[in-house]
Amino acid sequence: MKRLELITAAIFLALSILIVVNTADLAYWEDISPGNRFMPLWVAGASALLALLLFLEASRRKSPGEVDWPDRPGWFRVVSTLAAIIAFATVVDLLGFVVGTTFFILVVLLGVLRRPVVPSALAAAITVGIIYSVFVAWLSIPLPKGVFGI
Repeated sequence: MKRLELITAAIFLALSILIVVNTADLAYWEDISPGNRFMPLWVAGASALLALLLFLEASRRKSPGEVDWPDRPGWFRVVSTLAAIIAFATVVDLLGFVVGTTFFILVVLLGVLRRPVVPSALAAAITVGIIYSVFVAWLSIPLPKGVFGI
């Protein structure tokens, strides 16, 4: 397990560096709002910090530890969530961001995590509303509208 954590930390650190290098030509700040490099740079920084913490923690540990693999329901959640992410990325341009994200959240909350309907619907509506308000209304970033035009 220790070697796996060290490899994971190295991969995440390399990906963080790759993000920083590949976004070097983008603007970090534009007039009064964040530019195209703002979010990738913060994500890369957080990822690099977490990778370094994982590397330090794994390298200081004396025993290698055991891998805690998920049980059968856990594997179902992992595979179902991955399938939902792939489906979302595939259809978001067709359905639009609002509809696609709403469906994605509902599929994960209702289908994968088996949560109650009303709180799941509220969580989906609030999440999509906040994302739409921040990116479209406040920052004027166009999101995919899809066949429904929203």
